Amino acid sequence: MSLVRGSLLLATLLSGVPSAASEASDIEAQYRQAVARAEEERHAEAIALLSEIVDLDSTHHRAMAFLGSLHAEMDPADYDGAISSLTRAIELSPLTMDYWRELGRVQAGAGRLEDAVASFEQVLQHVPDDTTALINLGYLYQQDPVRQLDRAIECAERAQRLAPWNLTNYMNLGYAYEKRGDFENARRYYRLLQRNFPRHDHQEWVAEHLRKVSGSAYRLLYTVELSNRGPGVARDVELWVMVGRDFPPHTRVELVECHPEWERVVRDSIGHVVAGFKFEEIGPGEVRSAQLGYEINVGPVSYKASPSTPLGYAPESIEYAYYTSAERFIESDAQLVRKVALEHADGGPDRLESARRLYDFVIDTLDYEVQTETYGALAALKAPERTDCTEFAALFVALARAIRIPARIVFGFIYDQENPTSEQAHTWAEFLLPDGRWIPVDPTFGQRFSEEYFARVSAHHLALWVPSRLLEGSWSYRAYFSVRGSQDASLVSGEYARIFPVGGASGDSTETWMAEEIAGAPTVSVLPTMTGRRIPLSYVVGIAALFFLWVTWRHISGTHKLAKPRDLWRRGS
Repeated sequence: MSLVRGSLLLATLLSGVPSAASEASDIEAQYRQAVARAEEERHAEAIALLSEIVDLDSTHHRAMAFLGSLHAEMDPADYDGAISSLTRAIELSPLTMDYWRELGRVQAGAGRLEDAVASFEQVLQHVPDDTTALINLGYLYQQDPVRQLDRAIECAERAQRLAPWNLTNYMNLGYAYEKRGDFENARRYYRLLQRNFPRHDHQEWVAEHLRKVSGSAYRLLYTVELSNRGPGVARDVELWVMVGRDFPPHTRVELVECHPEWERVVRDSIGHVVAGFKFEEIGPGEVRSAQLGYEINVGPVSYKASPSTPLGYAPESIEYAYYTSAERFIESDAQLVRKVALEHADGGPDRLESARRLYDFVIDTLDYEVQTETYGALAALKAPERTDCTEFAALFVALARAIRIPARIVFGFIYDQENPTSEQAHTWAEFLLPDGRWIPVDPTFGQRFSEEYFARVSAHHLALWVPSRLLEGSWSYRAYFSVRGSQDASLVSGEYARIFPVGGASGDSTETWMAEEIAGAPTVSVLPTMTGRRIPLSYVVGIAALFFLWVTWRHISGTHKLAKPRDLWRRGS
């Protein structure tokens, strides 16, 4: 998207029909010479000629305005000189709308958006159906710090009725509706763009945004690999992997395959499900993997940013306590985190406004750079240049929890049609409003497009799960192997996903045995240690206490140790 120019351009911009007397004058001859130089893109010479004219005749508003336009065309642009000249031209001829249009365009180029809006609104006061002003206002009202989407859409719709074949205005309308969360109208204008302008220069941009505002279905094969880099055999290897879940109302996640079959499946106190896989041994140079296949249906959702009810949380609920307490990498109880949260979340009782202020703080403070380790929220505040999506999400969640707004990490992948195999997962966040809605935010992507990733979800964000504390700080899996007989083993872990778009729901559903075991998964406070074949669910209740005592003894005695991860804590891009 971009601004459209008025008629104040070179000869067309300022030609006019001078009187016979002015045509004969030296000044008018010099002015025509300046126009010719500008048409030949000899801007420096044209500026010199025009400067001489205004020195000789300070009331020559056409030369003054043309000089301002050329200052803005220089490389680098002299916006201050351009605005000064155009302002003087308007003082001399305030009813020449071409001057107001050009002033608005130059002000926008200089980043003075509110001034640009005022200039184009001035045009509309005199010419209510001026399409150039309406189209430019349709663009400007979408931008920070203006952010008036309703007015942007009003201007762009008026321009659409007056000039129905303007490509820029189609883009303005599609993007404004997308920002407002009206995905139906956004799709309508993006499709009109594709149909009516099949050869324009912005086809990739339009196609990308059309995908973002359209519901999508995917098959995702998530794989965790364990490879033995040591000379010894790794024995009694245990791998615990998070199991996907729904994120209503925007994402439905259906587990449709599992290879090999898991040994155990458990859930934590809040209901997050973790599956356990057991490998008897992994020899030197060997690789073992666990694969979970999902069908994911994502519909873009935008939550209306209306003030939330100040009261309504249930502090006594398990969910509230769980999502407002500190944990590894989300140090909401740290003094620095609490201090920053209180300083920046001054939205009063309005939780939505407070969350928005925290979101803005995160995207304005952190600098994205891919990391090889997870550092967490507190470290992100101390070293904001050493952060990626993991820290962006962790810091937002920690700040929200510090002021008692329930918040959680979301782990998943971003679909990229040019790279369907992704070795880098992505993390974003959600916070809970008192009315029970979990509101998604992605501060990592928000650094580039702040409005698009607060209180909305794109169809490219494939959410899989909320990390369980059973994994002790890892956000997707955790692996162990026995020390006994495995002293020379060295396990390295990694994860990736293969993502395939599909036309719609495939009709596949969770296999019966998986559905039954997930439904009957016992609630545990620590991960049990697996032995032998899968234990039937009917025996779980009777031996739950034994499993708890056993895993405690195993950890205390040091008979198991963590697999060495290539990137065990790194659960995001």
